[in-house]
Amino acid sequence: MISSAGVVISQVRFGSEYYLFKHQLFLGVLPGLVIMAIVSRVRYQWWKKAAVPFFFLAVLFLCLVFIPGIGVRLQGASRWIQIGTFSFQPAEMMKLAIVLYLAFWIERRGKRLRSLQDGLLPFAVILTVVGTLIIKQPDMGTLGVIILIAVTIFFVAGVPLKHLSALGAAGIFLVLFLVKIEPYRMNRFTTFLNPQHDPRGTSYQINQALIAVGSGGVWGLGIGHSRQKFNYLPEPVGDSIFAVVAEELGIV
Repeated sequence: MISSAGVVISQVRFGSEYYLFKHQLFLGVLPGLVIMAIVSRVRYQWWKKAAVPFFFLAVLFLCLVFIPGIGVRLQGASRWIQIGTFSFQPAEMMKLAIVLYLAFWIERRGKRLRSLQDGLLPFAVILTVVGTLIIKQPDMGTLGVIILIAVTIFFVAGVPLKHLSALGAAGIFLVLFLVKIEPYRMNRFTTFLNPQHDPRGTSYQINQALIAVGSGGVWGLGIGHSRQKFNYLPEPVGDSIFAVVAEELGIV
């Protein structure tokens, strides 16, 4: 699907219609399979030892994205670190780091996790530190994923429901506050509530995606036959690839 969805944007941006396909295959899939094979042989006890330094390393990298010459700013966001020809997103590293660190932290707390001072408050501090660094990038989507991961682990650990309810209330207030202070977030929220609000402006992407999904119908137009990927959908290989998949393959 990356090959099909990226054929136009690859030609326009890089002069080769299969650039993005080859980029993902040779720099993503193949090295990823090798790394997966290696990591699968690491005993889980090693991850317990690595949890704390790995978490603080992830926090350090989240700070480095804001340093000129190391962090890369693209389309108004500071989310990438560039080291020579190698670049990566520290927020993705944090998704794994938060799982390992919370597992280690919760095990150390034991039954004390059910108390306010040894459970909820330190947990809220951890989320605040990580969340502040991610929201400054800004990356609301990744922040939402990390909070969902963290709260799920906290819930599975057996914390009182009243603590989870307090976290939920604080989270709703925070989201509304973040939406209120940034006009682009308010525009996205308005678009979510009413996709026809501004079809040529803030609602353009969602409407083009709906056209793609509707065009695909039940059985799809067939691999390679998307029309919306021809510069109608913004970022057809990234944010909008679901719409291209639906258009070419259909609901089934």
